[in-house]
Amino acid sequence: MRSSNPFLNVTDSDDDSIRTSTTNTAYQHSQMSRLTSQAAPNSSQSLPNLSSNSNPFQIETNPFISYNSLSTNVLHDDLSYLSLTNSYRSTNPFTSFQSLNTSPVLGSPLSPSFSLENSRTTDVLNATTGINGVDISDTSNPLQNLYPNDLGRFNDSNSYTLSNSNPNNPFSSKNDFQTVKNNSKSKINSRSQESVIKDRDKLVICNRRPPLQAKKSFTIPNKIKYIAINMPYIATAFHNIRIWDYNCSSSDYNSSFKMVNEDMKILALIFVPGRNRIWVSLGRGEIWDVDVSGELVEKKLAHAAKITLLLKNDIKRMICSIDENGVLKIWRPNNNGIITLTNEPTRKLISKIPPHIAVVTCDQMLWTCSILDRFLKVYNIKVDEVDLKHKVLNSPVICGFITCLTEYKDNGVLSGHEDGKVVIWDSKLNVTKIITGGGPTKILAILTVRDDIWTGSINGKIQVFSKKNNYQKIKSFIAYNKNPCILLNLNLNSVKNNRLDIISTSDEGQILIWDGLLTNDYIDEQVRLKECVYSTFSTIKALVCTWNVDSMKVSDLQSKDPLFCMDMLTSLTYPDIIVINFQELIALDSAQTQAKNILKKSKPSKMDPSTQWAELFKEELKRHKPHTKYVQLVCKQLVGLYTLVFVSEKNLESIKEVEVDTIKTGFGGIHGNKGSIAVRLLFFDTSICLVNVHLAAHQKEVLSRNNDICTILKDTQFPNLTHNFNVNGGDGSEILDHELVILSGDLNYRIERPREEVIGAALSENFEFLLKYDQLSAQIKHNKHFALRNFKEGKIQFRPTFKYDVNTKNYDTSEKKRVPAYCDRILYFSNENQVLFSKNREGGVNIDGAKFSNQKIKVNRYFSRIESLASDHRPVFAHFTLGI
Repeated sequence: MRSSNPFLNVTDSDDDSIRTSTTNTAYQHSQMSRLTSQAAPNSSQSLPNLSSNSNPFQIETNPFISYNSLSTNVLHDDLSYLSLTNSYRSTNPFTSFQSLNTSPVLGSPLSPSFSLENSRTTDVLNATTGINGVDISDTSNPLQNLYPNDLGRFNDSNSYTLSNSNPNNPFSSKNDFQTVKNNSKSKINSRSQESVIKDRDKLVICNRRPPLQAKKSFTIPNKIKYIAINMPYIATAFHNIRIWDYNCSSSDYNSSFKMVNEDMKILALIFVPGRNRIWVSLGRGEIWDVDVSGELVEKKLAHAAKITLLLKNDIKRMICSIDENGVLKIWRPNNNGIITLTNEPTRKLISKIPPHIAVVTCDQMLWTCSILDRFLKVYNIKVDEVDLKHKVLNSPVICGFITCLTEYKDNGVLSGHEDGKVVIWDSKLNVTKIITGGGPTKILAILTVRDDIWTGSINGKIQVFSKKNNYQKIKSFIAYNKNPCILLNLNLNSVKNNRLDIISTSDEGQILIWDGLLTNDYIDEQVRLKECVYSTFSTIKALVCTWNVDSMKVSDLQSKDPLFCMDMLTSLTYPDIIVINFQELIALDSAQTQAKNILKKSKPSKMDPSTQWAELFKEELKRHKPHTKYVQLVCKQLVGLYTLVFVSEKNLESIKEVEVDTIKTGFGGIHGNKGSIAVRLLFFDTSICLVNVHLAAHQKEVLSRNNDICTILKDTQFPNLTHNFNVNGGDGSEILDHELVILSGDLNYRIERPREEVIGAALSENFEFLLKYDQLSAQIKHNKHFALRNFKEGKIQFRPTFKYDVNTKNYDTSEKKRVPAYCDRILYFSNENQVLFSKNREGGVNIDGAKFSNQKIKVNRYFSRIESLASDHRPVFAHFTLGI
């Protein structure tokens, strides 16, 4: 199940700014073992005990060195132990995994616990330099007034590769001052059309199902300002320090903490690497060492000024404390390998501008950023000099202010930004990637997990970006409804139990644990790869027509084009589904007509245009398809949009869960002169969605059309499917949750050439030239933010369908002299991640004589009817074969 759309319910308010006091990262490699029959069954499994205090990773080397040394085993080929049912398509063979689904309310404590024993094992080490303190009491935003967003707009990619401006490491033994300027206007590497198409084939659809979640959630009942986590212990601070044990039941919460002092001004807290101790910085420069039992072990006046940041690097076993005067002290282990306050720290001086966030990498580079400037400052803290010089890195101009930092592989760093971007910096201080696919919402937490990047946002959403998929967003889910996600941690101790726990924290202190291995997604992928082995398939035929009828009446069609219905209905023998999508059923330029349509009663009358058109096609079906009885499944009108769906009576019993939803996009979404009608149905066990759209008009309104289609795909909401036959981790409520999608209508995309050239190419049937300058084709090929980028279309071998003089074959000769265009289109989508047949089978597979490759839909014919002169558009038709 899925919660409501976060963009409708969550306000990305700058008033909810969170000040980060320290920074966290974790990098996890894993090697998967094959799934066995003992991994899945319904046995109830609870979370292993998290009370282990020792750090399982006693290493001093950089774990990122082994980044490419590991392999992943896939699901074992023998799935014969799984029980299957015979139908047109069998149910999910992993039926025993249904008990692992998350609860209907995301982020609730009702989700069952998960255990990954015997399904995946991890045999390598983790590195973490984690966040250990977050200020969540300051509701003001110190960034907005000082540095308003100056981000640029990019439409080509979710991530950009920038040229490296400095091939050599700028740090030298002399530590000379140097400013590294990253050219914010660096040109994106030019790509040929072939490479664009290749990239497009790799695009993935974002999965919005939450990962498996621990059954138990933990909520701090008291007001907190800082929080640090070292499972199973949770330390919180406001005017006092409290230590919580995650393993305690809710009834024991009040007895699981110890008061250290009733009235202290705390500025930061952190867990000491490898120990169950907490360091707390106080306003007068003191550091207190507190045991998890709540006892004060020792305290020391470590600085002469307020300590604003406490950082740590678990791999290098070091702690850094920074005060407001720019004094940095580095605390290293003693001869016994323990960090204590009795150790003599190394004192160094950095910039007097106090940083608000910082991270220490494994190569002992200190990266800082301050709210008083927009620069990343990097210090080499290995050198012997006391007064450290810094290297200044200008953040790319297209990115907003930096809100969080974390270490990345190979001693690089990730920076999260207030405009939702993620920037990848390498160890040579160069920008290598700018990830823009996460949307404009402010990032408050960032974490590296294996090859993935996890981010937590101010709207409570957690997103995952995959390096394997060129840093595209592979998962996005709501962890906290309307509450910011301020902290992401990795539980190192979970690896000993063959798991990888990701810990998230909200600003209200709710702590949730997620499956960092994304096991459900892995299982779904393996099921899809085996679908053809354990399922039975058949085919159905679909006839789809789209036509902007220009407010034409039924009587007009019968008098001006009496053969239209016959030609359409007889173009395909025995279709199982007939879809008729009209646009401009009424005159959209008539204010009186529109007002009547808005205010009219919902019950249609016999004189209603929608009723008249439905009766016409019913009579025509009886006349031209006398041997096949058809039943009207859907008849829906939204102002000028009109959708009529017929199915053969023999298939009626196989169709269920029919739903219709409409979206208005005209006049900012308040009027249905533009918009969509979407029909959802389940044909046997295959979910199908049929969409009729009418997008924004005019030659230059490409962005408006793009926004319209994005709104339609995102805001269309059906009731959740009761049967779990969805894709992309969806629940059947959105269009792209369905296995097969056919989208048609007046998309209004134009051709970017002068009118004379277009008419000349149309008359000479130079379709390749016309499509080269077609706006829709360009958006699909080059704009990776485009909502229809994964849709396909049959080969166009007909002239532009818009705009004609009515009752003639002449293109527009009016005063406006519009450029002819392919406004009327029929697109289709079959989830490319849902591979129907093994790619090892050359040429695909035949089903009932129809040849499929890796999709469940194919176009047999795509054509237009030039003879229809009754409208300024020409109708477009498509014959589909659908695998179900």
